[in-house]
This record gives sequence, C-alpha cells and structure tokens, in this order.
Amino acid sequence: MKVFTSSDYEVIKCLTCAEDVDNWPRCDVLISFFSTDFPLDKAISYVKLRNPFCINDLAPQALLWDRRLVGITLDHLQVPTPRRIEVSRDGGPKVEKEVVEFMENRLGIILSQYRVTPEVTLREDGDAIIVDGVVMEKPFVEKPVSGEDHNVYIYFRGGGGRRLFRKVSPVCHAWIQSESYRCT
Repeated sequence: MKVFTSSDYEVIKCLTCAEDVDNWPRCDVLISFFSTDFPLDKAISYVKLRNPFCINDLAPQALLWDRRLVGITLDHLQVPTPRRIEVSRDGGPKVEKEVVEFMENRLGIILSQYRVTPEVTLREDGDAIIVDGVVMEKPFVEKPVSGEDHNVYIYFRGGGGRRLFRKVSPVCHAWIQSESYRCT
C-alpha cells in the first residue's frame, strides 16, 4: 500500500492488491474505477467488511465486462446509442445475483431476459447481416461480448473490412479480405 497524506485527508493507493482485504487499511471514502487489473471482487468484500462511503457503486461495475449489459443499461436510461443487433451464442450474460438485484431494485433494470440467437446469416450479396430476420446493412461494426476484448471488426459494403485492436507498436488496425469474415 502507498499512503499519500495532506492536512485534510489521506489517500491510500493499493499497489499490491494480492493482500487479503482484512489487511487493507481502513478508509472512510472509497473511489473505484473499472480496470482490467482492479480486483473488483476484493473491493466488494472490503466494502462489506469495512463499510466505507462509496463514491461510485462497486457491484454494477461488473456490468462493464459485458457489452450486452452496457447496452441494456444505456437503453433503460434512454442514452442514445447507434442502432445495433445483438447476437448471443453463449446463453447470455453471466451476472452475479447481487448485481441483478441491485440493478432491478435501484434502477428497475431487468438483466435476466436473454436468449440464444437462433439464426444469423450473411445476405447473398454479402452486404448485410441478417439476425432473426432483422437486416443490418454494411458498413457495420462487430464487437465481442467482453468489454475487455478490443478485437473490433468493421465490415464494408462491397467486401473487406478492418480489424481494430489494442495498439501494438505503431499499429492498431489490419485490413481483412472478404473471405475472412467472422460475422456468421
């Protein structure tokens, strides 16, 4: 742990979160940010143990791991988003009961209404994807379910596309030939 002090407050930055939460220093106020390396489950355990005032709720941060849940939340809150079609082949989001209850009780959002998408096809001319009879014309973007997976695909009318990914050296995208489509 690293402690920064001032005359009015003390900031504790968790440098090694491998420690058991019983050994984490007590704090009055907790601010948490979604991050790959942030031990969200441990932070939730710490809040249950020490009961600090939380600037932002921890449990709903788990929703950020699944783009479908982010979409449901944005729709419910009437935040404008681009038109989208969701394809779920994994049985739907896996959400802890505590998060489902929190979202329903606090915001009135029901998270348990998912089904596997039965039919996904590419139209004959290759310029549209059809999901359960709903047509999405190219160009369109395909994003993985995981909010931590940055392999995003953009498909263009007439063929080809671009794969976007986390920057490696100076490169953050690659051209895709028509025959390597993933969308079906």
